[in-house]
Amino acid sequence: MKLVQGENPKYAYIAESGFIVRKVNLETGKFVKTFKGHKGPVTCIDIIYNSKGEDEFILTGSWDKTIIKWDVKTKEMVKEYNNHSDFIKCIAYEPINHTFISGSSDKTIRHIEVESGNQIKYLTEHTRAVEDICFEDYTYTTFYSCSSDSSIRKWNLKTGECLYTFNGHLTSVYKILVDIEENNLWSVSADKTVRRWDLDTLKNDLTIDQADFVKTCIKVGGNIITGSRDDKIRVYDISSGKLIKEVDFHFDEVTSLFNIKSIVFSGSLDCTVKRFDLLEIKEVTNQPKVKPKKKPVPKPQPTGDDLLTPEELAELEDLMNDD
Repeated sequence: MKLVQGENPKYAYIAESGFIVRKVNLETGKFVKTFKGHKGPVTCIDIIYNSKGEDEFILTGSWDKTIIKWDVKTKEMVKEYNNHSDFIKCIAYEPINHTFISGSSDKTIRHIEVESGNQIKYLTEHTRAVEDICFEDYTYTTFYSCSSDSSIRKWNLKTGECLYTFNGHLTSVYKILVDIEENNLWSVSADKTVRRWDLDTLKNDLTIDQADFVKTCIKVGGNIITGSRDDKIRVYDISSGKLIKEVDFHFDEVTSLFNIKSIVFSGSLDCTVKRFDLLEIKEVTNQPKVKPKKKPVPKPQPTGDDLLTPEELAELEDLMNDD
């Protein structure tokens, strides 16, 4: 499950393993729109805003190897992109030239024009699946990618040149995010660490060890918050690197996080979205868990030459099996 917050903090989009995307009202918990058309689990979403700052279109990627552009108002499929040869893992929209970049299990990054679907660049330096992509800042001139090959790379969007490779993680890197104010890059990995990289020195200046694979993270004030394979959400104080809060109310791995001020929303392979107030959790604590019912999902077969890592196989099994 992947969560993406809309421009209006009242709403968010949820990419689901049941081949659909939903728009949810975060205040009521009710679904207000459903987008149907993918033929495999949906893994990623990004939003295209109009001149008024409204979410006019969304881009979604799926295990069916396609990316789809949707009209938010009508819920209609506007365009389908078939540039990749394996599962789509991540998408990042670039509004200046109306393009997007995408990463896939086919080990490539594609730079594509939204309107025409023409492929601008085809990047092949990663040797395993590309797990996540993010832009460095709002100039959209450079971006970062991370991969199951354990590396993080910095790229020039226009030229497609790889400007730098960050090495330090021992295995798959699942999530990256840029802290523009502090000029840092954060990454999380199946090596059970959270790492901070100083973008001035290009050095790993903070490493936080966890008990299990780290799947996602967000930065909120002076805290870095992680979601992990062991179902837990952990809150760390960045200045000390110490664990200060722990939330345990999911029944499967936590795959997505975002926040609205101190309210943190989490998505999990248990097919639920939870929320909690960061200010109200005073110490490491466990909360009651209610086991949800999960629907079986047909198992798609990868067609590219990229074999799945053990971590990806575990993720696949979690999605495919009933509790």
